[in-house]
Amino acid sequence: MSEQKLRHLLRRHRAKAIRIYLLLLGFLFLLNFLFGNPEEQQIFAVAALVASLTLLIVISYLETLISELLAPKERHRDQP
Repeated sequence: MSEQKLRHLLRRHRAKAIRIYLLLLGFLFLLNFLFGNPEEQQIFAVAALVASLTLLIVISYLETLISELLAPKERHRDQP
């Protein structure tokens, strides 16, 4: 598989994962808002924020890792 295809595949799957995650998070927020008491709502909001930041960090790390794995191939192609 070419590098361009890998990058496109990564972007597409990342976008899908984020959409699904945000949908689930929104659904949980809605359930908590409708059926939870105010103290639980605050705790859930903080937990959701931490989970969102963790997801962004993991996605960023995976993108960096894949870029580093693809980078040596590019260097070898450039050298005579």
